[in-house]
Amino acid sequence: MRKEITTMAIASLFCCTSFAQTEGETASQNERYNLTLEQCIEYAFGNSLERQNLKLSEKVSEYSYEQAKNNRKPQVSGSISESLSHTGRESDVSLGGNIGINAGATLYQGGAIKNNIEKSRIEAENAVVRTDQYDHNLIIKILQYFLNALSSEELLRFQKVILEKSEEQLRQGEEKYKVGTIFESDYLILKAQFANDECNLLNSQINRDNALLNLKLALSMNPNAELTLVYPDTTDMEAMAELPGVETAIQRTLDTHPDMILAKSNIEVARINEEITRAGRRPTISASAGLSSGHRNFDDIGNKFIDRFSQNIGVSMS
Repeated sequence: MRKEITTMAIASLFCCTSFAQTEGETASQNERYNLTLEQCIEYAFGNSLERQNLKLSEKVSEYSYEQAKNNRKPQVSGSISESLSHTGRESDVSLGGNIGINAGATLYQGGAIKNNIEKSRIEAENAVVRTDQYDHNLIIKILQYFLNALSSEELLRFQKVILEKSEEQLRQGEEKYKVGTIFESDYLILKAQFANDECNLLNSQINRDNALLNLKLALSMNPNAELTLVYPDTTDMEAMAELPGVETAIQRTLDTHPDMILAKSNIEVARINEEITRAGRRPTISASAGLSSGHRNFDDIGNKFIDRFSQNIGVSMS
């Protein structure tokens, strides 16, 4: 009995595994893409998990910046309490309550608050620049893999033409060898050339497949998906030929390249951190104020409750 159950379990597992593999292969076969270079970039932007994490970091940095600005505002808190006690007698009922509002603010902290706000602002901007930096590097990577895939495809087509001609030459050489118009050595040379062309074609196919695989990985695409690249329009290639001069390109890179912007920002953040460290040696001045009142029984609720309001205000330095 146990043997039969084990056999059935193994059979069921095999069927489920086969079904899952078949389902996965079917899903992969249904994924077919015909993409231009621009569409490849858009696809990568929409499916890159790393880019999504960078976008989340942008939001976190923005929230941190807002929190840093809120640290400059006063902190307000309030409290209210009511109590009722009864000793057992009908007349021994007492009611008591208190209410209070307190506020506090840091007036001066050696410039630390201002510098923290400025630091948070720069870090929020840097989070956006890091996303631009990732986009910049991803575009370059996709462009490189896209061009490699196109060149590999062109080489594969060329090798197919070469192989067809080599096959035709081998067929003609075989006929000539049979009738004795060429030597055996010449026929063997044709066979060797055909075998070499077959090997070149196979290598070209492997290089093309590897180039497409690298592009799929850069796009965060399923490696089993079918990807066909759309060749760029000739008008686009003509527009790409209109490149700026070397000096203009260098200056534009220095002004707008994400790496350069981040390098400058890191220097500024280091300077601000130095100012924040110095602020720790300076005094901190804080101000506080509060209002409170209370009542002891039902009769105190009303004018007496208002009359018992107390106020306090103070300034401290540490």
